[in-house]
Amino acid sequence: MSLPFSRSWSSITVNSSGRFVAIAQSTNSVIYSDDGITWQSSSLPTSANWISITVNLSGRFVAVATSSNNVAYSDNGINWTLVTLLSSTSWVSITVDIYGRFVIISSNPNEAITAYSDNGINWNYKNIQNGSSFDWVAVINTT
Repeated sequence: MSLPFSRSWSSITVNSSGRFVAIAQSTNSVIYSDDGITWQSSSLPTSANWISITVNLSGRFVAVATSSNNVAYSDNGINWTLVTLLSSTSWVSITVDIYGRFVIISSNPNEAITAYSDNGINWNYKNIQNGSSFDWVAVINTT
């Protein structure tokens, strides 16, 4: 397997149809594959330190950049739209909760916040315990 070009790939996800999408740091590079072997390149709307990507059950991909207020979403992993968050912080991880909401978390202990969205476009914010530092976020279903 060879990727279209060498980058510092930071995160990868796959949707329920089997489309893989990966993002790279310090660039606007995105790659996608329907079989995990043959890869095609695409572009995010802006160059940033893209750190994490996820996809919900509807197939919407959302990527977040750290040390910025950039989020991007795509319904196919190829064409992306930029969304500007209210806070430019050390976002470190994005996931989807059991209700299908996108959730991102900051690792900045001086600005301990999380953001969540039903669609990857409109975001809500919640302060969490100050002085906390996080490296990732995960959701489990306990029902």
